[in-house]
Amino acid sequence: MSFCQNCGKEISGERFCPGCGTLIEIQNQEESTTENKNNQTDYIESINNSKEKADVNVLKLPKKFLISVCVVVIAIIVLIVAISNSGPDLEKIYENHCDAIWADVGSDGSYLSIDTNPDDVDGEGIAYYQSCVAIEEINKELGLPESLYEDMGKTTANDGKQTEEFDEIIVSWKYHPDSGLEVTYKKK
Repeated sequence: MSFCQNCGKEISGERFCPGCGTLIEIQNQEESTTENKNNQTDYIESINNSKEKADVNVLKLPKKFLISVCVVVIAIIVLIVAISNSGPDLEKIYENHCDAIWADVGSDGSYLSIDTNPDDVDGEGIAYYQSCVAIEEINKELGLPESLYEDMGKTTANDGKQTEEFDEIIVSWKYHPDSGLEVTYKKK
């Protein structure tokens, strides 16, 4: 049921108001326009409210995501450092016991090698006595059995390359009267 906006008389489907004669279609259009404006305003407000909620959620999601990513990255870094630092510190052992003339350490600290005759001077099986002392001291520092150093001293050219595995390290060596004793300590 509707009423004339001009005089307030009840209108029931007439084109003109029976009380004042005002054209009803104009009134309906105005009502419709006002109602449309109200609907548009309500719609825009609901979109703005939704957008604000969405903006809040968008801000929360990346923070949670970034925190998760940071935690994973830190865990990976800690794991890599733990793995790379596991086992003996061969770089420190090199610094404490070795000379660059007859020893070498991997840039990543994964191995240490000692050559008692680095220039392979024939007949000079052990050209640098200090290298033999270093091998014995390194074996002790690594907690390797004394028998290992004895086995190294008993190795002949015919024995070829020898290898012993321990908890954190692999030791390999070979001996030849002309090229001397060569020992390599390698992290597992």
